[in-house]
Amino acid sequence: MASEGVNDPNKRNHIFANPNHNLDALVQHYGSEDEAFRAIVEAVNQAWQVGKISTNRDGRYQQVFDIGGYPVRVRGQIHNGLVRIGTAWLPIHPWGWPIVLPELKQASRRLVDSAFLPPLGHGEYNA
Repeated sequence: MASEGVNDPNKRNHIFANPNHNLDALVQHYGSEDEAFRAIVEAVNQAWQVGKISTNRDGRYQQVFDIGGYPVRVRGQIHNGLVRIGTAWLPIHPWGWPIVLPELKQASRRLVDSAFLPPLGHGEYNA
């Protein structure tokens, strides 16, 4: 799957030079703007290939992609089967800090003898 704008320095400059796009953490994660941009392009291309991009009737899309653990919102267009990335940014939490998706961790297991009784070793019930 091809993407337009991958080698366009003006597109990269538009996306990464704007401090309001909040992509510094993504650039740090990938080591450079080029690598961060490749990760964005790859995520959008993969989503397009498996049919997980919702477009309007003009082929435009805007959705959030998990890129390196960051919820990056990407806006663009699908035109003649080519994925075009118009812009990308990391949304800011309503209280003012960048949103980062936490790693999913398996919850610890506790032995519980009943949903209605406290776990073994707690309280008075120790059968």
